[in-house]
Amino acid sequence: REKFRRVDHAAWTPPALVGDAEFSLDGPPVLPRFEDLAEVDERAAVEEEAFNGKVQIVFCSRTHTQLAQVLQEIRRIPADSVPEQLSVVTLGARSNLCINDSVRARANSGAMHLNDLCKKATEKSTQVGGCILKKQAQNMADAILTNILDIESMVQRGRAAVGGGCPYYGSRQAALEADVLLVPYASLVNNETR
Repeated sequence: REKFRRVDHAAWTPPALVGDAEFSLDGPPVLPRFEDLAEVDERAAVEEEAFNGKVQIVFCSRTHTQLAQVLQEIRRIPADSVPEQLSVVTLGARSNLCINDSVRARANSGAMHLNDLCKKATEKSTQVGGCILKKQAQNMADAILTNILDIESMVQRGRAAVGGGCPYYGSRQAALEADVLLVPYASLVNNETR
């Protein structure tokens, strides 16, 4: 059966230059950085609001192994018994989903250090030591929503040369549109991941 996204990201167009900057004879215009554009925040707010009243089933468990077992049971349900385009998203910690080898190599003191390094790397973006995988998180969100993926499958898909991206941020984006969320208890208790 054919699956597709419910939100059309291709319909969004970048904002036009402000003022007379595009007609200046003084030199090339200084374009605003993509991260600084207010329209990006507005688009995210509109997208989040579109799913604000959405009914979701949240299944919590203590371990990822238990969540993987639930996912296996969902896969075993006959296709004619499952609602069409059912999206199941598994959420996990950065320690399980980070695929940036340089960040993982530097995170030698545990998950909290990995969280901090990940945040710093995504802020740096394309600079030396930065992580560009977050910019490709939408690719992962699309894959997660159209396929039922467990943690290991998300990591494998994130490492793919084509269609890969950050599984952590991709799963967070996909969570807005998901029908069923599989969540470890620790994610609900922690303020940052809730």
